[in-house]
Amino acid sequence: RSNGLDCSGYVSWNVHNGGFDPGDIGAGLSYGLDMTDIGDYTRLTYDLIQSGKVKPGDLLSIDGHIAFITGIDDDSIYVAESLSIFKGVVLNKYSKKTINKSFPYVVLMDDYYKEDGNLTYMWY
Repeated sequence: RSNGLDCSGYVSWNVHNGGFDPGDIGAGLSYGLDMTDIGDYTRLTYDLIQSGKVKPGDLLSIDGHIAFITGIDDDSIYVAESLSIFKGVVLNKYSKKTINKSFPYVVLMDDYYKEDGNLTYMWY
């Protein structure tokens, strides 16, 4: 954490490199702005995932933690997150059917990133 890349620092770094300046804000239960304030705080459901609205680059949230979708395939969502128990960034694979048990909310980021037309469903 001495480099500032806790979960919100890591997500901020990714969002910044995606073309949006998130400023100096935290995640989860912070006082004032948090990362989920930069977009709509939407309940994550299997139906929403299947609709195609959830994409790599979107943020996943649970109180006190935020993560970054890096890939989606037929059955799974791949999530990069900075976890203090691992002392760094890890890539985790979650089932589309049960990911909402780990992350009940998604921040859809379409309106925030640069629109270059080069969406890819795997970023790792």
